[in-house]
Amino acid sequence: MKKLTFIAIVFAVLSLPVQAGERHTEESAGFSYEVPNNWRVMEFPGLKFKIIITDPIGEFSPNMTLVDEKYEGSLAAYEKASIPHMEKAIPGFSILKRMQAKTDEGKDFRSVTYRHEADNGTIIQTANFLELRSGHKLVMTCTSPKGHEDKIEPQCNKVVRSLRVN
Repeated sequence: MKKLTFIAIVFAVLSLPVQAGERHTEESAGFSYEVPNNWRVMEFPGLKFKIIITDPIGEFSPNMTLVDEKYEGSLAAYEKASIPHMEKAIPGFSILKRMQAKTDEGKDFRSVTYRHEADNGTIIQTANFLELRSGHKLVMTCTSPKGHEDKIEPQCNKVVRSLRVN
């Protein structure tokens, strides 16, 4: 029982929301970002980088995941090459909008917002594509339940704009 209580306390402490504007650094990949207020960074089994997650909306917890991939082409070419894979792998995939922007430090990124039909309903995802370093791309995907993206997307945009390559 003491071991179970200890584990619960450790999980609770590790899951506390970070302060608005606090930076999280992924040392192994050499990037960092600001974590929005009331969101927390945590390990997720099977993922290389920690996820960013907030309180559930119904049965779904809005989240942001990050993956990196080797790709020698331009950011535009990487985005274009990713779309057919997304269409094949994501049920009900439908592009809602695309945009280009810059991080706070002037680094280009491209975004594709799309609809995804999941088991628990329609979700809206935005894949943000960034150049991590030569030959390596970073994809930060923001996920929210349909009807709540207007609340979640600004938080995701804040994170991607705050991204720094160290």
